[in-house]
Amino acid sequence: FYMVDELQEYEFPSTLTTIGKQAFSQTYGLRSFAIPNSVTSIGEEAFYASGISSISIGTGLSTLPEALFCDTKLTSVEIPGNVKTIGYECFAGSPLTSVTLNEGVEVLDDAAFASTKVSSINFPESLTSIGNRCFSGANVTSLYVGKNLTNIGDTAFYSSSTSSITLTSISCNPSNEKYSANNNVLFSKDGKTLYFSSLITNTSYSIPEGVEIIGPFAFAYLKSITSLTFPSTLTSIGEGAFMYSKATSLTFPSSLKSIGDGAFFSLYATEVNFSEGLETIGESAFAMSDLTSATLPNSLISVGTTAFAKCLSLTSITLGSGLQTIGDFAFSDNKITGVITIPSTVTSIGTGAFASTASTYGQTLTNIIVDKNNENYTSENGLLMDKDKTKVIAYASNSSISIT
Repeated sequence: FYMVDELQEYEFPSTLTTIGKQAFSQTYGLRSFAIPNSVTSIGEEAFYASGISSISIGTGLSTLPEALFCDTKLTSVEIPGNVKTIGYECFAGSPLTSVTLNEGVEVLDDAAFASTKVSSINFPESLTSIGNRCFSGANVTSLYVGKNLTNIGDTAFYSSSTSSITLTSISCNPSNEKYSANNNVLFSKDGKTLYFSSLITNTSYSIPEGVEIIGPFAFAYLKSITSLTFPSTLTSIGEGAFMYSKATSLTFPSSLKSIGDGAFFSLYATEVNFSEGLETIGESAFAMSDLTSATLPNSLISVGTTAFAKCLSLTSITLGSGLQTIGDFAFSDNKITGVITIPSTVTSIGTGAFASTASTYGQTLTNIIVDKNNENYTSENGLLMDKDKTKVIAYASNSSISIT
């Protein structure tokens, strides 16, 4: 019945056990459907982009497959307890506002309810997994972590398209062996990992002592917080953890070893204090931030691709004496002035690491100097070259050298 517009209703025989892939996909005239208890298997996209606004799910199904009701007209649905798994994008894009999950449901796969209008949903104790982007773009305000829930995807409740989070409440069953919740923030049971936060409305937040890892996207899009305090136990900050943060200044503890990709993307702060001990800064970690200067610690080994790219207020950068790797476009498109000194330890400098169009970004870099003990690179009159002087890596845009 694929793309049969005229189909408005269908009565199943009592002997039916299987509905095939895309069986009723894009049947725009179809309005309601009752899947009989005899059906034990349904193919992917069976009702994809159909016109159904009402559905009854029988007792014979254990899995609702990929994109089964994606882009339909459903506004409410009740999932019986015999259904153990709700597949990838199963209800994505449908105008759902009400979802009832009965006890017995165990797995909500990636993007299962993405881009719906769900604001309230019950999370049964039987639930074991909520996938990445499961409710991305929806309006879920409250998360209850039941005793059996052991996996929550990093981006389960975030929306990159709207740069927002709608969660206002996080609670947890004390019997859960993996998670705990405190003041609407989700932690590991031992308190060493901070997974993510709800929509904190206060302007300051102190991450508790004992936290060692801040998970991916933990505080992403939380623009109300202007003051952040990190614990002395912190060792790792995950991908996108504080992207779009409005914190005005940051001081990292000496315990911190790594800052993940995009961790502080579009950071509001003009000043960041890096402590000795930090070893890696990930891709785009501080890209498009408001930093005016950065002094990197001697312990730092690697600066990732575009780590400080398009920081339009960045005028000064100091590289630490232990730096080994500078990624592609790491310090590109900024307003760095004066001199950059490449330490003797640097073994790899990526494409366009210091590239900037002076007329566009106003960079007035006058010189690039390589430590004489560096075995891989050299410099002369503002030119950064390989040791044999056969390849130009970068040049100071405001130096006296003339490039033709």
